[in-house]
Amino acid sequence: MFSFQLENAYYIGKDCELRGGWPLELVARGVVQDVEPNTEYGERTLEEGNFKVYVQVVRRADAILPFPHNAWQRTLGQVVQGVIIRLKEFLVFASREFAFLKCLFNFISLAIFILPYYLRN
Repeated sequence: MFSFQLENAYYIGKDCELRGGWPLELVARGVVQDVEPNTEYGERTLEEGNFKVYVQVVRRADAILPFPHNAWQRTLGQVVQGVIIRLKEFLVFASREFAFLKCLFNFISLAIFILPYYLRN
């Protein structure tokens, strides 16, 4: 169990996309805050295999929360920006290759924006 917790600790602070609905689709984007199974949040404990995720952007407000942490928030639309409990299997993390490509794209975009300024001088 201890090695499992260390493996999951890697995900803390990582950006992720949340899947939900039927068929499964991306319903929100957020950041993993906690993975400790004994963490209490609202009226629940995270339990094994669940992550505490801070939702930043909701794409589907009607997506049902499979593990609501209280009695009054049942959909992502009710959470808006806030914390939810989500199964690790329903989270999508960017691969390192994707992160590299995103960084490269940002660098090239910046170079295209700044290069004309330097060529004029």
